[in-house]
Amino acid sequence: MGRLRQCLQSGEYGELRGCPMLEGEFLQVTRSGDAVSFVTVGAAATSRHESAPELLLLAAATGGRRRGDVRLLASVTAP
Repeated sequence: MGRLRQCLQSGEYGELRGCPMLEGEFLQVTRSGDAVSFVTVGAAATSRHESAPELLLLAAATGGRRRGDVRLLASVTAP
């Protein structure tokens, strides 16, 4: 289970617990190539009637650490 999925399993995100999701971790870098932080991006399908994901989630590690918990930063739904 990925870190974003673990974040969604707890707390206020109960309606997203059982939805199918793809997630991946990405490294944010500056123009000079220095590592800034890791972010986790997830695409989730909240509707059982749709075949494609309609929700995009963005999360970051708490405290900027590579390993640890993540917090949800933003979510965007498809029009």
